Amino acid sequence: TEFRDLDRPPVWPLLRALGRRLHVLGCPEDVWMSAAQFAEVGTQLPDASVGWVPEARHAYCAVRTQCAVVTDIVADGIRAAMEEHELERSAAF
Repeated sequence: TEFRDLDRPPVWPLLRALGRRLHVLGCPEDVWMSAAQFAEVGTQLPDASVGWVPEARHAYCAVRTQCAVVTDIVADGIRAAMEEHELERSAAF
């Protein structure tokens, strides 16, 4: 079941291989990831984009204001990745 699978330790080498492509958000009262686990993500995955979202909770998608905060963070990350990709692409030409 998902509970058994999510209780396993992270596969750090696999996650590290994702590098900058990995984005992790954490929030208070999250059911799946404690603040201590979130801190470990930042330590174990220095190239990942990590963000603590104090305004959100585990069920953020059910609360309009929390959903808007998380959506803005994700959209900003996508915009930044697209800009970086465009810079890399234009430098190649």
